Amino acid sequence: MVGKTIIAEDLVITGNLSGTADIDIAGKIDGDITGSSVDILSEGRVAGSVAAKTVHVRGHLSGAVSAEAVELHSGADCSADITAQEMEMHKGASVKGKVTVSGG
Repeated sequence: MVGKTIIAEDLVITGNLSGTADIDIAGKIDGDITGSSVDILSEGRVAGSVAAKTVHVRGHLSGAVSAEAVELHSGADCSADITAQEMEMHKGASVKGKVTVSGG
């Protein structure tokens, strides 16, 4: 059974993070992230590439996203190139970058 990794608000990580767990990010990560599911919470800030089956952005992301499914929630600030099979963007989210949705 794979658990969940939580990066708390007061945690700052410089470097890459990878694993098979779901990752919730409330802190700051300056590096690339690979996981099963990545959720950048409203307090979270990520500068780097994110690769996962599903990616939820509620906070700030600058870099790139590669996922099967991406969801940009209200309040998300995403300055990234996004490549996904499906994407959902809620009112109040912003995205700056190239978006490629293959519809797979």
